[in-house]
Amino acid sequence: MSQLLDLPLSDFALPPDLHESVSEPVLKKRKIRPEDSSRNIVFCPLQQQAWPPIVNHNNANVSHFVHLKINCGTDFSVHPDTGTLIHYKRNQFVLNASVFQNLADNLSFETLKVANSNLTLRNLQLELHVIESTSLMVSNALENSSTNTVALLSKTSDKLEPTKIIPISSAESSKEIRLYFERATNNNGTKKQCYFYLIASLVAVNDSVRCALQTYVSVNPLMVRGGNPASYDKAKSPKEGSSPSSIKSSPTVSPTAGSTSPGDYNWKTNDDPYRGKVLYSENHRIGINTTEPNEALSVRGNIELSGHVLRPSDARIKKNFQGVNTNEQLDRIRALNLYDYERQDLETGEWVEERGVIAQELHQIMPQAVTVKGNVVLPNGQTIKDFCTVNERCLMMEHIGATKALAEQVEKMDLVQKSMVNSSKKKRCCEPWMCLLIFSCACIALLVVLGLFSVVYLSIQNSSDTNDNNNNNNDDMD
Repeated sequence: MSQLLDLPLSDFALPPDLHESVSEPVLKKRKIRPEDSSRNIVFCPLQQQAWPPIVNHNNANVSHFVHLKINCGTDFSVHPDTGTLIHYKRNQFVLNASVFQNLADNLSFETLKVANSNLTLRNLQLELHVIESTSLMVSNALENSSTNTVALLSKTSDKLEPTKIIPISSAESSKEIRLYFERATNNNGTKKQCYFYLIASLVAVNDSVRCALQTYVSVNPLMVRGGNPASYDKAKSPKEGSSPSSIKSSPTVSPTAGSTSPGDYNWKTNDDPYRGKVLYSENHRIGINTTEPNEALSVRGNIELSGHVLRPSDARIKKNFQGVNTNEQLDRIRALNLYDYERQDLETGEWVEERGVIAQELHQIMPQAVTVKGNVVLPNGQTIKDFCTVNERCLMMEHIGATKALAEQVEKMDLVQKSMVNSSKKKRCCEPWMCLLIFSCACIALLVVLGLFSVVYLSIQNSSDTNDNNNNNNDDMD
């Protein structure tokens, strides 16, 4: 016990030998099962056999009457294969901690103490630590944890500050603690994927010593994906009094031209007489909100700029000019389908409304506009193989050609319409003479018809009269 009680105040007093496994067995295979599909962080006792006894004023062991209860009030996404919990750095998570006691009315925490010491349970604290490991088993993670430190942050006065020690009272039924992770887990989406595990201890303290009474460790491996710190930390620059660990340090740039060192990520400076001081890096890729940039600059999120995007287009750096059949471009644009849909954000996992085309359909029509970027891991842990991206500049050029083809068709239609209008005007000028001519022809035709009718009628009439005369003559002769 003296080993625990002699720790200085600056140290985190855990029971000795953290390399022992947890008291509850952990599955060696993290293949998720229906009964193992918890969406919360689950805590189990750590080295329970090393917890110091708690005694009353009669030195009777009352350890079984006092225990720390800690649980997580945040639901996480769960990886379908490994059961890994998935969290986002910019989102907070909630821990609920409480100290339960089942003591007689004449007993209180003030009368309890750690055995073989004068340390009472008057002042209790909850101390939190985070360890990082590549193991999916907490027992292995405790034995082979990384030396990289991970701070937990809490928001105070609209800014995030590191927090490790939280006062806790037996009078509180439950204490709600809202926390953020300082950074994401390392090597997200790779074979060396790292995971976080939380360690929580109930600690008794006084002016000279501190002792961890009970310690719990989270069983579930937790993957924390990166996010934009500006989305939850409004501080644009370090302020006086801010904690150094709450501010992400940026690469240090040496003022000497062309200088570099291992600590500044190979950034260099150069004094250009036309451009001023230039900050540059050779043969490197830059990732913003991503640890796996596929291009010279890969950004997960929106880009806001007050200027323009400029692309080299000088005729002196181009050759082999060939004309483009704009009618074919118009046909390709007609063949494309435009959709309204919801797309999953690759960083946050949220579904956002969007209008656009489908890369697989576009590839059938314009293969040069689609690029396959390999495998992409979604925030929920799902891996998409042969992830397709769209070169929107190709689409823009295709739209320009299609618009030009439509403009030519509209111009031809205007010429035809003008020709028809001119022809109609000419016909309109000749209409009176045409009407007179038609009327005259009709009159002549009518006269001819009447004349023919009169001739036929007279011929028939004369023939009838002749027949009557012949008949009369024959009668007279008889």
